[in-house]
Amino acid sequence: MRVRHVIFVTLLCALGRVVLGSAALLDSPPYVFASWSWQIEFNYPSNDTSDGSTNTTSYTFIPSGTTLSLNDTVYAESENKTILMDVQTDVSGSQLTECSMVIYIQREKDYFAWTNMSLIFSFDDAGAAQPFPREKQYLNSSTSKKFMTRVSDVYECQSPIPVAFGANVSVVFRNMTFQAFDAVSDPGDNRARETCLRDFKTNIPITALTGASLLVIVVIGAGGFVLNLFLTRRKAKAN
Repeated sequence: MRVRHVIFVTLLCALGRVVLGSAALLDSPPYVFASWSWQIEFNYPSNDTSDGSTNTTSYTFIPSGTTLSLNDTVYAESENKTILMDVQTDVSGSQLTECSMVIYIQREKDYFAWTNMSLIFSFDDAGAAQPFPREKQYLNSSTSKKFMTRVSDVYECQSPIPVAFGANVSVVFRNMTFQAFDAVSDPGDNRARETCLRDFKTNIPITALTGASLLVIVVIGAGGFVLNLFLTRRKAKAN
C-alpha cells in the first residue's frame, strides 16, 4: 500500500515554541526556520518465493500533521551548540499508532549540520500488514554529518533527500529550505543560498565552496599534487 499525496509544512521555531506559517521571528534564540515536504517509507521482507528471492511489503506514511519544538543542550564551547528538534506527527488514518523523530542540529562556530536523527514508531496490531513489526521501534540514522552550512546562509534542496534508518526504513525530505541559529523569517536576496550537491546520499558533508569546505578541498588537492610529484621524481631517479 502506497500513499502518493504530499503534505507541505512550513515552520518557524524558537526555543520551546512553534509558530506555523509566515510569522515574525520570536525573541528567544536560537532560531530555526524550516520548510519541507516529507514521508517515511517502510520496506519489510514478507516471504521467500519459489525461485529463492524475497518479496517485500511496502508502506509509505505521510503525516497528516506535524508539530515541532526545540530544546537546548549545554554549550560544549562558547561558539558551539546543539539543538534538539522534536518532531511529533499526526498518525490518524494511517497504519501507525505513533511516530516521532528527534533531529540533532549542531553548531560549529560559523557552520551548522544535522549530525543524527532518532525515529520512534509503532504499527497498529489490527490494521497493519503482517511483515511490519508490532513492538515499538527505536531507530537511528548515521551519525555522519548530513550537510554543513554557514549559519548566515540558507540551505535549499528541491530534489529528494533520503535518509536511511537501517535496512527497512527511510525518511525522504523534499523541497527543503532550512536555516539554523542565525535564521530569518524572510531572507532577502543578499542572504547566500547553498543548494544541495550530494544531498544525504553520502557521508561527505555538503558545503558551499567557501570557508572551511574550500580549505578541505585545497588541502586534499594539494596533497594529491605533492604525492604525484613525489612519485614522478622517484620514477625519474629509478630510470
